[in-house]
Amino acid sequence: IKEGNVLIDRCRFRSQFGCCVGVGPLSSPTVQGCLFDETPDYGVFVSQGCATARIRRNLFLRCPAAVYFAEDTNGVVEGNEFSEAEVGVMMLCRAEPTVKENLFRGCAQCGVALSGGEASRRAPLTANEFQGCRCGLLVENQAHPIVEKNVFSGCTGSGVLVRCGGRGSYSFNDFVGNAVGIAVEGGSAVTVTKNSLHGHSTAAVAVRHQGTVCTLRENEIFENVLGVLVQEGSACGVLHNQVHHNSGVGIELKASGACRVVGNGVVHNEGDGIVVEQQLGELSDNLVQFNKGCGIVLSHIRAAVPLASEPSPMPPTTPTSATSAADR
Repeated sequence: IKEGNVLIDRCRFRSQFGCCVGVGPLSSPTVQGCLFDETPDYGVFVSQGCATARIRRNLFLRCPAAVYFAEDTNGVVEGNEFSEAEVGVMMLCRAEPTVKENLFRGCAQCGVALSGGEASRRAPLTANEFQGCRCGLLVENQAHPIVEKNVFSGCTGSGVLVRCGGRGSYSFNDFVGNAVGIAVEGGSAVTVTKNSLHGHSTAAVAVRHQGTVCTLRENEIFENVLGVLVQEGSACGVLHNQVHHNSGVGIELKASGACRVVGNGVVHNEGDGIVVEQQLGELSDNLVQFNKGCGIVLSHIRAAVPLASEPSPMPPTTPTSATSAADR
């Protein structure tokens, strides 16, 4: 489609090469109600500079890359189903389509992949559902999405993987039953606020690598193997979260950077409440109680640990009292 306002409605595409629908920079197409079945490369390819591609209520089956947005593109991807694709929606630098209310099921690599480049804009992803993908959302290379009100479930890797300098804000999402809820690595910087993360087989949040920065604020993290795991020199602000009923440690900072752990409720975990090894920036105002292991474990700390108040004397050494003393 080279130019013009074109409607492609209720068509079935099976292509032997290339893409099924190619969108030029001067066109404003609407692709709706179509079936894309086992396309060899792309279902819909949006060329550089196209600003108004609308892709709505289509079914994409077993496509290597179902929808591809090249540089400096825009548009809407809404109400589609992507089933068993390699990648559902792929966006390159400065692509800024709105991706909302789609279903990504069983994608072999990831449901949505964003690779930003310099001067990346903020692409909104809202109210999508990611089921049983290897990775729900992949963010890298300065991409900076706004990710809100999505559901990530049953992913064999991470619900969200942010790596290689990725960015973004992640709020009001539900992460359930993935291997890892949110993984942040490779010098990335993200803000994770007011999400629900539960039922993960490795950790709800895993942050690693030198230069990686993650702020976790006001999330509920429960019924995972590990709650929060920060390691390999990364720095994390763990602020005002509820971390409870995990089968291992609630918050573990292992060879991490100078993290801040402030104002969290860390209760009823099967392992220790908070474990810190080697380095810590601040540990204060946390409610740590009723964990089956120790309340707080500090090991080989290299920096002073600011405390909200002076620790109370150790009470008699019964299991309940010892845990309460460590909690304080």
